[in-house]
Amino acid sequence: MSHSVAVFDLDGTLCRSAALDTAGLVAATREVWGIDLDTDWGSYADVSDEGIARESFTRFRGRPPTAPELRELRDALAGRIEASLTERPAACEPVPGARAAIDALRQVGWCVVVATGCWARSAEAKLRHAGLGELSVFGSDGRPRRVDIVRAALASVGPTEGQVLVGDALWDAATARALGLPFVGIADGATAEALHRAGAFRVLRDYTEGSVPELFGAALAGFQR
Repeated sequence: MSHSVAVFDLDGTLCRSAALDTAGLVAATREVWGIDLDTDWGSYADVSDEGIARESFTRFRGRPPTAPELRELRDALAGRIEASLTERPAACEPVPGARAAIDALRQVGWCVVVATGCWARSAEAKLRHAGLGELSVFGSDGRPRRVDIVRAALASVGPTEGQVLVGDALWDAATARALGLPFVGIADGATAEALHRAGAFRVLRDYTEGSVPELFGAALAGFQR
């Protein structure tokens, strides 16, 4: 049976955890590789843990990282994230209304998956901490491009009537455009304005602003006209 699918980003979209992820990746990269990361994420070709790691290593070492080198960094980052969640629980809280929105979507037949630029182990730790640990997660492990992460998430659910991508950053909007998907943003202030300009159907401050299933249904209907 076909169904509609909501594909959510993680940091800044389902969890308020972007600062936690940035601090962890910067510290782990310095510890494991001796590299100080440029945190202007928009300057990277692929804005994902895997993409940032590969590009940074290549810039500094003149060659791409090996699989064992990537695995060492991936494990170090996950360890830091897991320790930080224990030491500072407030560093990763769900975006207001996220739990209720996911439950409401499922009640009317939507499938919900997570497609994130994080590596999977780190993403799963944050989702468990935020009370969303049952969600299927597709991370950047072995696939630095966000379009490939979203494609993997969509392939996992089989035939669909429609798909909506939800994210908080311009690279999420760009991914939606590249894949021909309607996009709903989660942001406020200048970022919300930028997402509107980038083609978002609507930008929410959080998930308490009305009925999420109705909004996503309207996004699909408007996109398919």
